[in-house]
Amino acid sequence: MHFEELSIACVGARFDNPRRKGQPTGSREMEIMFAARGDRVELRPEPENKHDQNAIAVYSKEGVQMGYVSADRTVIIHRAWHDTRDVHALFQQRTPWGAWIRIGIDHEPTLPPEAEQAPTLRPTPDFWPDDDPGFDGVDFIPSDE
Repeated sequence: MHFEELSIACVGARFDNPRRKGQPTGSREMEIMFAARGDRVELRPEPENKHDQNAIAVYSKEGVQMGYVSADRTVIIHRAWHDTRDVHALFQQRTPWGAWIRIGIDHEPTLPPEAEQAPTLRPTPDFWPDDDPGFDGVDFIPSDE
């Protein structure tokens, strides 16, 4: 697969940030709440992560961890880094489970149009977005709730 831009899920927002020497702590959910559409986010590999050596953490512009790139999409970013390509990331939008971030390979990504109103959502069996660069973050079936 080859992508120039893609919306990727930032997951793990409900977990507390671990205390790490020299890094700010704070609530991931709170950091996502304060993030603005278009804010730069930083992607940091975590090869020492005991749960997943391919983990990529997502950090806000304030340097506070917001969550992780969904495990099924880390290969795209690792491949770009392996090929010495630059990966740029922006905060796209909040979700009930975390956030969407938008990545661009070798350039700043463009944000797709913002949904006017986010419906109450439950994931479809095929939870992850289509591999369509224009993905708008609403690839879900409305909830009966």
